[in-house]
Order: sequence, then C-alpha cells, then structure tokens
Amino acid sequence: MSFLADILREICAENDLGFYVEPRFGYVGYIEFASGQRSFFTGSSLQINHEAASKIALDKDYTAHFLRQSGLKAADGILICSPEFCTETSQKHPAMADSLNGMEAAAQYAIEQDFPLFVKPNAGASGRNIYRVRSQDQLSTALTQVFQSHTKALVQPAITGRDYRVLVLDGKIVLAYQRIALCVCGNGMDTLTSLIEAKTEELLAAGRGHCLITAHDNIASHLQSQDRTLDDIIAVGEIVSLLPNANLSTGGEIVPVLDELSDSFKAICIQAANTIGLTFAGVDVLCADHRNTSADCTILELNSAPGMRNYASLGATQKDKVIEIYRSMVDLLETGQSTL
Repeated sequence: MSFLADILREICAENDLGFYVEPRFGYVGYIEFASGQRSFFTGSSLQINHEAASKIALDKDYTAHFLRQSGLKAADGILICSPEFCTETSQKHPAMADSLNGMEAAAQYAIEQDFPLFVKPNAGASGRNIYRVRSQDQLSTALTQVFQSHTKALVQPAITGRDYRVLVLDGKIVLAYQRIALCVCGNGMDTLTSLIEAKTEELLAAGRGHCLITAHDNIASHLQSQDRTLDDIIAVGEIVSLLPNANLSTGGEIVPVLDELSDSFKAICIQAANTIGLTFAGVDVLCADHRNTSADCTILELNSAPGMRNYASLGATQKDKVIEIYRSMVDLLETGQSTL
C-alpha cells in the first residue's frame, strides 16, 4: 500500500469514513464521505486541485509564464524541444514549428547567458534528471539524457540563494523548510567513493536508501561539472555537493523555517499557489533569507501533488505533521474548510 493510502486509511478509520484501495498495487482508491460522495486518490495525489491547474503546474514553462504575468519573479530560461518532437510537430502542425526551440537554440542561449547552466525536464518531478553544465559539450550531453524520457527541457542560468519548499493549503502556509542538497564532508583520508558509501549507509539506516538509488545517475555528472572524480580524497571539513538539486527525494536534508518566515515571503508563496489556481501546492523558492522582508525571492516551480513521504521519514514529529496536513485536506474535501 502506498504511503498516502496508508495514512488515509488511518484518518478514515478515526472519522468513520469509507475507505477503499485497489488491492493489487495499493496505489489508487477513494474516500467515501457520509453524504455518499467519493474523493479519489492516486499515488501522492488527493482529488483536491482542479485538473487544469494541476496540468499547468506540471509544465514548468507554462507555470513561469503565469507567475510572471501576476507580477511574481520566476526562474528565467529557455524551453528546448527534442529533435523528434520538432520533426513531428513540423509535420502535424506546421504553423507551430517556427515557435519551437531546438538544440541550436540551446547552444546560442548558452553563448548569450554563459555557463554554468542548469538543464532539467520541463515536466519532471522529484529532482530527477537535473544537470549542472559548464560547457557546450556538457549541455548537449545533458539535453540528450533528458530527451531519452522527455520531449521538452528547460535550460536555465544558475542563480544563487537558499532553496526552500513551502506547502500551501487553502491559502495558508502549513509547512516550510530549507532544503540542503545531498553532500558529503571530507576527512582528509577517504575518497569520494568511500564517503558516498558511508552516506548511503546513513540514508539506509534512516529508511531513505531509495534516495541515492534514484539519484545515482546524476552524481557522476554533477561531480564532473565540479572537476571532481570518485577517486578524489577530500580535505578535512570540505563539503562536496553530490547533486545540483536539494530535493528530499534525492537525499537532501532540511532545516525547519515555518515559524521564521517574513510576511513578504509568505505572501509570495500564497500568491504563487493562487496564481495557478492550486488549493494545495508545493512552492519551491530560491531566496537569500526567508526572514528578511526585502530579500529577493525567485519561484523555481510549483508542485500540485507534493509528496511528503520523505519528509515524514525524518522522524516521528515530521510524520505527525504530515498526518495533520492530510487530515486537514480530508476535512477540506468533506466540509469545504480546512482545520489548519
């Protein structure tokens, strides 16, 4: 049974609500309220957001467009389409072909923006297939990797700041934390290979071993972008980043900040969710300081079904918070009012 299904079963039992999960995989099911109304769930997603809003949030380029239209600062970048997608579109929809950017446009964008750049799927999730590139060759390789499983990619300039994930539910911020990318600390004796093996054991002991499994393909690429090899011996106290992103799903760590957010930071996150029409959203923000009312904030992306399994795995307090959020979502679905 999926993480969400397991929690929903517990909540439904507490509140005398009907609960059903498809028995083969435990991935999809529904809650049945006293009125007879059913609310379906799948994976980590409850039936709380409008379908159109969820689809827009899945598309990072569209999301950035609407965020800018509403006056928010979104990450810059250029949308690049795979050669196959460009060819297919030119045949089926010739009028649209001229508006597509191909590999040549990515190379030109790199000349104009300069390196380093980030390459990511336009519709990706969980921090997978994100690459930091420092040359035209690395850019081409990264795009080729992304196009193996996606038809569109974003190429974006590197921007500095702290990485935050903020959960917004029904116009209120219910969870916020700074994300720190997967990294290792040198001891002056061990190679990066040994340090990564130790980090793997640490994640396994915490029940998060799947994080490194999903991140493995990107680690070598990210080390290469830093002129590192797995045989390097890292100096005492030196921190080496293993991935270009800080997602919990790829081994990232957190610093809770919910009680420290400035009013302006809160307003930006709530406005971002409202702009896309999301009742429940994970807002990813890059900001110099979440406590500073004048700090510049850039919205990286929105997630209409932010998974909380990795956050819950960090400890009992975190799991209780996740259950509280899902309980409030169930209340919102039944009564139209959340309890948070």
